[in-house]
Amino acid sequence: MSTAKVADMEDAELEKIRAEISKLNAEAGKLFAEQIKFYAEGHKLTREAFWYPFGLGISVVVLIGGIVKLFL
Repeated sequence: MSTAKVADMEDAELEKIRAEISKLNAEAGKLFAEQIKFYAEGHKLTREAFWYPFGLGISVVVLIGGIVKLFL
């Protein structure tokens, strides 16, 4: 086999590898964007699960305190 054929085969293999790396980089970018979406959703769920009931509880306590203060 001549050196030129070997070099052409190596170049073809390198191009295949570069194309595969490009595909993998694009997929990694998509997965990273999806990870950010999941993080945002988790943050939202944490806020809903903890802070909203906490705020509601404080509001109820303040409301009851205000009502008690009006009648006493």
